[in-house]
Amino acid sequence: MATEFQGNTTWSGWMISQKINYVHANPVKARLVKSAKDYYWSSFRSFYRLADEPLAVDHEWWWEGAKELLKKQRENSGPER
Repeated sequence: MATEFQGNTTWSGWMISQKINYVHANPVKARLVKSAKDYYWSSFRSFYRLADEPLAVDHEWWWEGAKELLKKQRENSGPER
């Protein structure tokens, strides 16, 4: 039985944000840590500018409107997540 793959456009602010949050939440869902910021090999801390180790995030690649979206995410979920 063949299944058909459907791709989604990821170049929208919402979609990129959703994917980043999904990746950051994986160690929490796996019960490796209580908070995404506590997982050593996560980019969470660098993404929210809490630290650059061990995975630095290139903040220069942002898409149009990303600064406003990131500001809202920091206010709503930020480092306490």
